[in-house]
Amino acid sequence: MDRFILEDLVARLKPRVGFVSLGDFSYYGDGTVDRLEYHQPGWNFFASAVLRAEDALASEDPNQIAAAALRCPMLERHGNEVSEQSRTSAGRRKGGKVTGTKLATAAARRWKPYLKMFQSELAERESRGIAPAVAKHHALGAVKKKMTEDGFTVRSNASQSGGFPSDRAIRKRLK
Repeated sequence: MDRFILEDLVARLKPRVGFVSLGDFSYYGDGTVDRLEYHQPGWNFFASAVLRAEDALASEDPNQIAAAALRCPMLERHGNEVSEQSRTSAGRRKGGKVTGTKLATAAARRWKPYLKMFQSELAERESRGIAPAVAKHHALGAVKKKMTEDGFTVRSNASQSGGFPSDRAIRKRLK
């Protein structure tokens, strides 16, 4: 019975693992990795299960086969858990990036009219011969006044309920 468990395990995992030897593990080998499957989460558990199962089957020792029949399925389960955990966390990271992109796009859309106003105010004041620093100061003031009239608010980490943006946030957005 134990022999069949190990033979089934080797038949199931061998295509996933490929040819494997002790030299394939970094702590036995030279540490160079050139095969793509080494980078797959859980690979080392699958490879360890295959090595133990093949060694036990080759030994023909009933005690070693029985021990491997207990240990190898556990290694396979753990490899599957690691692989699944990596897959789900990668999905969460990707979801976070997508959400971040959507939020940034929405924020840019909300700031766009004020950015245009700032640029036109700045160009108008500079065309009248006003010093750039003074023109920027006056343009920021005009935009800030318009934002106050419109009731513009932002969501920030400090205030999730939303509030008027700080001077620093306004300067950062209106460049």
